Amino acid sequence: MLTNIISYGATSYTVHPIDIRIVYIYPGIPYYGNVGMIALVAFLYLKEILPKSEKWNSDNNYVFNMVITPLLYNFIGILLLKIIEILQAPIHHGMWV
Repeated sequence: MLTNIISYGATSYTVHPIDIRIVYIYPGIPYYGNVGMIALVAFLYLKEILPKSEKWNSDNNYVFNMVITPLLYNFIGILLLKIIEILQAPIHHGMWV
């Protein structure tokens, strides 16, 4: 399911006269991937800083782990897709593009 979320970011719907819906799926990284990366960095920062607070307990640690884990999977997926995208790019020999 995570692969579907990462690799099928953009979809569009078309309604035909007899009300049949066709879904076009465009592979790629979702547009909100950057927001996920900002959230991952913010939560990692908070998890590093907040344990020094007097209100920190093990429940807070559990919640932060639940939040950070899917964001980390999302980051790894985006990173792998970017690497694959770079490896599949055409190579221009002898010229700078």
